[in-house]
Amino acid sequence: MEDYFLNQTEIYEALKKLLSNIKKDGAERKTIDYCNRKSTMLETYWRDYVENHRKMCKFNTFDHVYFTKKCFETAEEVYMTIKQLLDDIIVKLSQSGKPAYQRQSDAYQRPAAAPEPHGAATPGPSAAPAPGPSPAPVSTPLMGSASYHTNINRSSKLDEMIKKQSIHFKAFMRTVSTIDLDHMQNRWEFEDALKTLQNRWATIDHYHWEIEAEDGGNDVCYQNEFTR
Repeated sequence: MEDYFLNQTEIYEALKKLLSNIKKDGAERKTIDYCNRKSTMLETYWRDYVENHRKMCKFNTFDHVYFTKKCFETAEEVYMTIKQLLDDIIVKLSQSGKPAYQRQSDAYQRPAAAPEPHGAATPGPSAAPAPGPSPAPVSTPLMGSASYHTNINRSSKLDEMIKKQSIHFKAFMRTVSTIDLDHMQNRWEFEDALKTLQNRWATIDHYHWEIEAEDGGNDVCYQNEFTR
């Protein structure tokens, strides 16, 4: 058990170092080949980590610090953060016109706003609307005002919270996809799976109410993802 725990600690540190290196590397280094190499390294680390986790569960020693400190959940969050970071790099490369590949990812992506329809008819002189009362001016916060900066900060904070929540969604769905009730032979396996799901959902629920407090209830894409 202790040998596996030590191995898990080493892999976790390697994951953190990988994340740190990706963040520190300059934009000029972040090419498609770069993302491929980092992704392969990430999946190798994570495959070994998951395999060790399954072996540790068989010892049925859930009072060990590895389980009480939720080491697996912590490592998985780092793993999902790196996956999201690499996905973001690919999106930026695609938008910049550089060739990109299509990643097979279960990443939650918020749909882009629908573009304005092209070819809309422009009314000519004969289609001019009948004169009427001028519309009331729309009041918007002035740039530099306190309300303006409040709106900008709130929008930025909400976007960051939804981005983190997307990582939690993926972690939850990944956990669900790894649970195979038909092959569970021991009660502890079921209890461990149930506890992991409960922990996953508790995190999502906590972030959900924080997002709601930041007017996240008006974000249709997020609400659809939360309730699906």
